[in-house]
Amino acid sequence: MRRVHREIKVNKLGPNLFESRVTIGYHPNGNQKRKKVRGRTISEVRRKVEDLRQQVDWGRLVDLTTTLAEYVERWAAGTLAVEDIRQNTKDDYLWQLDKYVLPYLGRYRLTDLSPQIIEKWQADLLASGGEEQNGLSSNTVRLARISLSKALTAATAHGLISRNPVALAKGPRKSEYKCKALTAEQANALIDASSGWLRVAIIVGVKTGLRPGEVAALQWSDINFKSGYLSVNHSSHSIRGGGVELRPPKTESSRRMVPIAADLESVLQDWRKTQAEIGISPFVVTVEGRPLRRDTFTQAFGRLARKCNIEATPHGLRHTFATALLEDGKPTAHVAELLGDSEATVANVYSHVLRPKVELREAIQTAIPINLP
Repeated sequence: MRRVHREIKVNKLGPNLFESRVTIGYHPNGNQKRKKVRGRTISEVRRKVEDLRQQVDWGRLVDLTTTLAEYVERWAAGTLAVEDIRQNTKDDYLWQLDKYVLPYLGRYRLTDLSPQIIEKWQADLLASGGEEQNGLSSNTVRLARISLSKALTAATAHGLISRNPVALAKGPRKSEYKCKALTAEQANALIDASSGWLRVAIIVGVKTGLRPGEVAALQWSDINFKSGYLSVNHSSHSIRGGGVELRPPKTESSRRMVPIAADLESVLQDWRKTQAEIGISPFVVTVEGRPLRRDTFTQAFGRLARKCNIEATPHGLRHTFATALLEDGKPTAHVAELLGDSEATVANVYSHVLRPKVELREAIQTAIPINLP
């Protein structure tokens, strides 16, 4: 059907401020219901007017005063809550929104969000985001962007906005940084510069290869000093609003037994005595008697790494463990079993460690050929 052109009259209110009015319906007495639409440019106002008229045409007009923060609360309790995805995925979306999106964009009205606003938000996170305002990595910003887009995709599907501004905004450039293994000197520098629960968490991570969430979920009942093994039975997930929740591993291979090295046993035995003095807890790593949250671990570790001028993350402790074993010649299958990963995954992730051994084998084949019958 041919679309009827409707004139859009835009008035200038002041420097960088324009306004238009849109008829959105009629009162019982026949008078028009009108909404004011404002923007920094004429084109922005025209776009908003077209969006609003489209919502009126489709019978999907919503309260134009609804902010992003208000919408996210409704989305979390409704659409997201019943979506058939893992609970930890839902929690990750909400954690990203609470941490990196709503503090910056929560006050904006849902209908005011534009690609330009999204791009400025991303730039602000890259330049000065984070606790210490020293900027976030592009990968962190990309995760926050994905979470925001998830919420706004639902808003688009429900007709609350005509298009997802995140999809129209240019995303941050993909970071070239990859999680790196620490050298023995770097690992010991971090351990020596830390104390209390953080020191224990670092040592457990680098001596077992446990994921950060598995370190946080580790309980004394998982540790058997007599057999010399610890069991990985859970992963810790931060709950929105505080606290943690223990969940079973994602895969059966993640539920595993890991040997306790002699130096790790010594650290754990000493820590257990210290912990008994400050308050008994079923968890190995606690902060003021409370179970460790993954984000608390990540933030504290990040501050420590910057203080030591070492580029590292808690997940890098796991890489350090795996790399050390592979460089020592341990079979890929055995390392994969300790990590709770498939052998194929380990071979792919640590190909840079395994490649020299493959190349050396080929060099020997070429350098010392033998005649076979």
